Amino acid sequence: MNNKVNNIKYKGMESLVTAVIICDKDLIINYINPSTETLFEVSSKQAVNNNINIFFEDTNNFFKKLTNKKIAIRNMSTSYKRIRKKQSASA
Repeated sequence: MNNKVNNIKYKGMESLVTAVIICDKDLIINYINPSTETLFEVSSKQAVNNNINIFFEDTNNFFKKLTNKKIAIRNMSTSYKRIRKKQSASA
């Protein structure tokens, strides 16, 4: 994706003070915002098209936490759907 497309696609994230890293499904970085550049002392040009592991010393721990968080979110969503279904059935 060229820089002009990234600038349009992620325009709203440019002003966030929170660091934002957007990756594809293979964890290749598509975009980092200026806060990420400041935090990690790396330019967007250096980061984009590289694997996210350039930011993490212990990638195994990072991916394990990421996977656990994804599973937890999925479980919360499933639980929420069950609760809503029960509430609808009893109404």
